[in-house]
Amino acid sequence: MSLVPKCRKALSCATILAVGLCFVGAAAARSLGLDDLQREQRVSGVQLSPDGQWVAYVVNGIDADSGKRNSQLWKVSWDGSRRMQLTYGPHGVGEVRWSPDGRYLSFLSSRYGDDAVSQVWVLDGAGGEARALTDVADGVSSYAWSPDSKRLALVVPPKRAKLEKDAKPKPIVIDRYQFKSEGGRYHEGEAKQARIQLYDLDSKRLVTLTPEQETFGESDPAWSPDGTRVAFVSNREQDWERDDNADVWVADTTGNAVPRRVTRYPGWDFGPVAWSPDGKFLAYAQGQQRKYRLYQLRQVAIIPVDGGEPILPTQTLDRDTTVPRFTPDGRHVEFLVTDSRSQHFARVPVTGGKVERLVDGNRYVTGYSHVGPRTAVVIGSADAPFELFARDQRGLRSLSEHNSAWLADVQLGQTQQFEFTAPDGVEVQGLLTLPANAHKGERQPLLLWIHGGPYGQDGHFFDL
Repeated sequence: MSLVPKCRKALSCATILAVGLCFVGAAAARSLGLDDLQREQRVSGVQLSPDGQWVAYVVNGIDADSGKRNSQLWKVSWDGSRRMQLTYGPHGVGEVRWSPDGRYLSFLSSRYGDDAVSQVWVLDGAGGEARALTDVADGVSSYAWSPDSKRLALVVPPKRAKLEKDAKPKPIVIDRYQFKSEGGRYHEGEAKQARIQLYDLDSKRLVTLTPEQETFGESDPAWSPDGTRVAFVSNREQDWERDDNADVWVADTTGNAVPRRVTRYPGWDFGPVAWSPDGKFLAYAQGQQRKYRLYQLRQVAIIPVDGGEPILPTQTLDRDTTVPRFTPDGRHVEFLVTDSRSQHFARVPVTGGKVERLVDGNRYVTGYSHVGPRTAVVIGSADAPFELFARDQRGLRSLSEHNSAWLADVQLGQTQQFEFTAPDGVEVQGLLTLPANAHKGERQPLLLWIHGGPYGQDGHFFDL
């Protein structure tokens, strides 16, 4: 099957759902019920340990007592023989990372209380309870380990004014173009954004990566292999609230270093950013130009760190690509590609060429992590929630089964994919889910769920 479709609009799709809660699966004893909504466990955040012996990941589900979603940290051995839950309690975890020396397994959590901000917590490989590694007043929204495991690059959100519980509400005064975040709070006063700060584990010292200027936001920090530089994404346009042109920048890790702009594309360059093993190139996702922004067709881009024009190895691939990373030998870039109701794990030579799908089929790959020849991936399909798999020379092997028990008790429906031609000749793709007890030739009442594209699409993933 060709990876280059004839028309980008093929990503537009409609989903037709048969009335009732019905999903793909083999016949079982009972129909899916409302109680099953809190039984689904979602796996994400896959991270292989530096020695490749363990895979850490996050399991997200609904707590039956509180009725709220919660996420906990798990790990499983590469051979699948040992699996264990590492965190418990009402405060969830995120952003799971291994320190490069393998000593710590770290994560973000707000474990100090309901009103607390997130900090970096660590579990020591030698054993013991989790402990907070950082104590940043405004919290941490993301982070990255230095190659020597002695420092962290922290993404620290802007300071927020704290209101007293008995304080009288004040009028909201707005004099900015971006006055409110989508689904969030109003933006008052001076425009401030997240900044990258460097944290030394021994001295507990915190320094700002680039000169103090809270106007420009910074995200997606990535350390160079030698630990002397950090690459990041930032919109440093003078009128950044109106001009969404983000670029990849690099700064020395001396603290308060003047950053150097690496990309100059007139559109959004997306993280995460990845360094090549030799430290000479950066991989990232290049977005659309401003006038095509809503199409959001990102493509893999590779650019010399010291300057130059980017290489676009997926330029002929008319599909959205994300999360590019170099292979350990630096000869290929791996990434996720969204195509025809599925999301695949693929790779391409750094100079361009044939795109090779490493995990294919009617399913969705949402994350991957590799160390040497070992790769761990998170995969879901229409009849199975997202679970963890090992991928090696022999193919795919299951590493987690958080949903097997309850799925064995329910009878799921059957999901089919189909295509039809619109009046203007464009091929539109869709999914049809039949009731579990549907028989061939029977008429069924339908629900039609239709939306445009190609910004997004429905896909072969388990969706309650």
